Amino acid sequence: MERRIGPFFAVLISLAGGALLMIAVVIFVFYGYCEDYCDKPPRSDWKAFTAALPWALGAIGLMWSAAYLFMIGPPERRPAVFRALGVAVLSCLVFGAAFVAFAALFLGDHEGLAWLFGVPAVLGWEALTALAARRLALRA
Repeated sequence: MERRIGPFFAVLISLAGGALLMIAVVIFVFYGYCEDYCDKPPRSDWKAFTAALPWALGAIGLMWSAAYLFMIGPPERRPAVFRALGVAVLSCLVFGAAFVAFAALFLGDHEGLAWLFGVPAVLGWEALTALAARRLALRA
């Protein structure tokens, strides 16, 4: 029973991690954005980074948990904490880069295409994260 529940919760946790990562990217990109009437000091990349960092760390933490749950399987396959962390960081980097690429390509004139290609891209990202985690699990 727990072998079936683990991947289900791993998918839910990784989707939450992806959402936190999207929030972190949006905060970084739009940090200090202001209309003409604003009297704020100019944008600093360091301040934008520190504003987005808690969200990104939360995303990595959730992805670490999801990768660990994806690693659970048959008795000959055991989860590994540091390998799960590596999968989580790599997965977050891929997701962040894909999110920025999709935003650059599809926002503006082609907003409808973002949903058309975005949902399968997220499903592919989930599958690749699960595959990487299962391949990197310790073998007994």
